[in-house]
This record gives sequence, C-alpha cells and structure tokens, in this order.
Amino acid sequence: MQSQHDSQGPIRLASSGGLRVHPFAAICDMSPTGNHTNQQIQDAIGRRMYQIFTTTATNQELIHYGEEVLEWYKNPQVTDDSDATYQLDTVHAMWQAELPTVGDEEALRKISSLRVRISAAAAALQHEN
Repeated sequence: MQSQHDSQGPIRLASSGGLRVHPFAAICDMSPTGNHTNQQIQDAIGRRMYQIFTTTATNQELIHYGEEVLEWYKNPQVTDDSDATYQLDTVHAMWQAELPTVGDEEALRKISSLRVRISAAAAALQHEN
C-alpha cells in the first residue's frame, strides 16, 4: 500500500473496502457537528482515529477526542453515511481495547465514562440500523 506522510506519519483510513490512504486527512481538523461533505467527515474521523491510537496522546487529548467521537454519533450526516459509521465502529472497538490505565484519577474516570458513553452511542446506532 502506498503511504502519504505528514509530520506524524502515515494516515490510514478504514472504509468498507479496507484500509486506504487519503492525503486530505493529514490536514483535516473540523467540528464533528458541522456541515461537511461525506469525504471530509470520513477523513476527519480517520484523522482522529490516527491521533487517538497511533500517536502519544495525553489523557486530556484523549478526553477531547472521545467527546468529539460522541458528537459524531449525534450528527445525522455522519450516522447516515455507511463508510463513516464503519469508521465509528472501528474507533469504538479500538476505544474499548486501547485506553490508558495510568494517569491522574480524575482523567482516568473521565476516560472510563467516555468509554461507557461511546459504547452506548454505538449500541443505539446499531439498534437504529
């Protein structure tokens, strides 16, 4: 697979066709509740997935990213797009498997709460579909 790189390494996006690389993901940083194209949304989710799980994010950054993921679950433009929901499913699975266990008690409590809330949002979305 050919890779595109930014200062943090390759950007890989999950899609129904497997992993693909998209150069726009390297610069895509947008609100999860805004009005964007489906491709921009998929790129933004892919970017966050990369930042959450392949970089050294602080607990505070993880909390911010987790809150952003929750907002995507509330956005019909995201939840009506099968590729974007596939990516959210991937983020949800990774969020369940790979969270920090070291840090201040308050941050760990918030991360744990986000884990539960993201799981509930994922379950609600699957129930709707």
